[in-house]
Amino acid sequence: MLRQQMVPLLIADVRAELTDVQTMAPESASGEDISEIAARLDTLETRATDIESALDSFETPVSWAAVKYELERARRA
Repeated sequence: MLRQQMVPLLIADVRAELTDVQTMAPESASGEDISEIAARLDTLETRATDIESALDSFETPVSWAAVKYELERARRA
């Protein structure tokens, strides 16, 4: 769970760095690569949110088989 909670922080940090790169680098040097990185960050953020929502739905007593299923399903996405 700790790792899952750190993902949004990591994404925010990478987005900030990406913004700095966009500011410093001329468009010809960064345009397509920057867009690809931003799109991958969007995908990662969506997946992290989906996993968090799935795990938040569990209550005690926890069905660990169901948790494992949800995590495996998220990995395949």
